[in-house]
Amino acid sequence: MVKCVSTAIDTEIDPWERTSIAIETYLEGCLNHAYRHIVIQEAPVILGWTKWILDSSLGVITVACN
Repeated sequence: MVKCVSTAIDTEIDPWERTSIAIETYLEGCLNHAYRHIVIQEAPVILGWTKWILDSSLGVITVACN
């Protein structure tokens, strides 16, 4: 997912547009059944909610801000 978001925002310079594209790309990725099942449904159970939310959010936020 991080690679998809990173690729989607590579050519954009405006920070607001980069953020908008990153969010849109992430949400589109969440529509993928396999991704949604493993990352959104199973990961919080396996990792615990706190660890999962911190780990998953930092990856997308870091890519969008760079």
